[in-house]
Formats: sequence, C-alpha cells, structure tokens
Amino acid sequence: AVHYLDNRVCFAASYSGPSRLLRIQQNCLDVIAEYPNPGPIIDIVPVPNETGAEIQIVGASGYDHTSAMIAVRSGVECRLFSEGGEAADPMAEIPSFLGCCQVGEQMHVFVSYSSFTEDYLLHGAELAPCPQQLPAPVLLAHGSSRGAWVLTPRSILLLSPARGELPLPFAAELAAADEQYVVCASRGDVAVLAVEEGEVKVLCRYTTEYDVGCVEVKASAEGCVVLLGEWVTNCLHVLTVAAGRVVRVVKKEMQ
Repeated sequence: AVHYLDNRVCFAASYSGPSRLLRIQQNCLDVIAEYPNPGPIIDIVPVPNETGAEIQIVGASGYDHTSAMIAVRSGVECRLFSEGGEAADPMAEIPSFLGCCQVGEQMHVFVSYSSFTEDYLLHGAELAPCPQQLPAPVLLAHGSSRGAWVLTPRSILLLSPARGELPLPFAAELAAADEQYVVCASRGDVAVLAVEEGEVKVLCRYTTEYDVGCVEVKASAEGCVVLLGEWVTNCLHVLTVAAGRVVRVVKKEMQ
C-alpha cells in the first residue's frame, strides 16, 4: 500500500519487507527512512491530527487478532501503536481492510477480517477498543459532512447521524466513496450510488468486458467522476456521472 504525504514524500507499506519513506525525484525515488516490518502490512490510511498540521499514517498488520498499528507522523517518525497477539496461532487471520472515519465527535479506526471486524477509538496517539459490534468483512469506511457509514459486500451500515442498514443492488467485491457518492463493483458489474437522507439511490449502472480490479470516485459540482481499472486488458475507464446517468466515457489502454 502506498500513500502520498506531502513535499514529494510518500510512505510505502510493505507486505513482507521493510516499509519505507520515499522522496519523489525527477527520475527516481530516494529512500529517506526504512522501518522493520512487523507485518505483513495490509493497508494504510491517513488520519489528520487535532491541529491539522500533521498527517498520521495508520497501518494494519500481523497474523493475530488485534493487529499491529503503525503511526508515521509528519513523514519523520514511525512507532508501534499496539503489538498484536498470538502470531503462532495456525487459525489466525490476516486483516483484509483498514479504514477510518469521523463518527460524531470521535475518530474510529476499523480493522476487518473475513469473520470479524475490530473497531478502535483514536485519541491523539492512543487506540482504545470500541465495544460496538460490526459486520464482517468490511470493504469500506467513509465519513463526510453528510454522515458516516461502513460498507459490507451486501449492505451499507449507517453510523451517524442516524443508524440503519441499507441493502446494495448486488454483492460488492470492491468499493470507493467520496462525499455522498459510492461506487461498487463485482467482476464486470459496476453501480454508482448516492447515500442521501438515510437511503441508497442507484444513480446508474455500467458494465466492463473483464473483471474490475480497482475503483475510485471523486465528487464534482455536477455529480462525480468514476475511475475503473480493468483486469486482462489493463484498461482505465473514466466515467463522468451527472443527473443520475453516465454522460461521458473515456477509455485508455495503460502500458
């Protein structure tokens, strides 16, 4: 997993090797710092701190039931939040998702496995387990001015301002969100949704020839822009969605 920090610096979280802070130069990447892997690191997510002057990166890792959390602060510091449990357990699961969002006044960090999901409250540099029960697996956690929710393969679980569960039009394998917009994909089937006023509205559907391998969405003044990466063809689909329909499609073969 890779996330851009600032000042041409990015954090590359490794599955099996050491994780690195990298500076982007004109024709190369320079290693600024290297951190031993408590991993494998499965995912990373940026978390703004109280002052807004720094960015923390939280990473999920470990063959255990609590997972390791790593914080990278201002691109210069790396320290372990917590150290997991029994790594030798043959039944231990690898976390498949890490996400965070603001729920009311509190920042929640979610670590999801195939059979259970952990919920932590993040207070500054401390994580505390949250007792609420969440479904598993979680594919996406999202918060905006319109509320907060988590997405599972079959539904959206509203966390704030009101709680509830809303079904998806099909069993999703991939998802992305920005503001009220959500994109779900399963193989070549794609749905663009809007979560508004406690309900899910299907804005439009789209089909690719081969399986979708990655998705992204960005809200715009008129609607949203959706990016889909297609397996096999290595084709990028860029959809412009406005007034509840796809108004423009651009396809580009990636090298």
